[in-house]
Amino acid sequence: MEIMLQEENNTLKIQNEQLSAKLRRAEIFTSRAQEVVSAIRASTGSKKSIAFDEEQRLRKMLKLEEEKARLAQQLLRLSTNVLKAAGIEKSVSDVNPSIAEEALEELKNWINTLEMEQEDLIFKVCM
Repeated sequence: MEIMLQEENNTLKIQNEQLSAKLRRAEIFTSRAQEVVSAIRASTGSKKSIAFDEEQRLRKMLKLEEEKARLAQQLLRLSTNVLKAAGIEKSVSDVNPSIAEEALEELKNWINTLEMEQEDLIFKVCM
């Protein structure tokens, strides 16, 4: 039992040393990358340090723009499906929400008309 613990301990020590070496290499790489970025920023006249607040603001803006693009795609798909349901064939470039809204209104009117005709027929059958 004690031998197994010693073997496991030795294995863990070796893994720890390997991870420490990887960490040191990563720190060296990161340091070099920061130096390169600083040199590039200096050559372009930018600030030498990275403005993390600005970076976070830009990341938020990027996420918002990605969300807007995703929602626009969904709206386009929805509009296209509404037009298909209304029997209107348009190219994707001609599809827009206002046309889809008009088509949806026409569909609602058509459904209301059919419901009224159905009620009339039911009334006539029952008489």
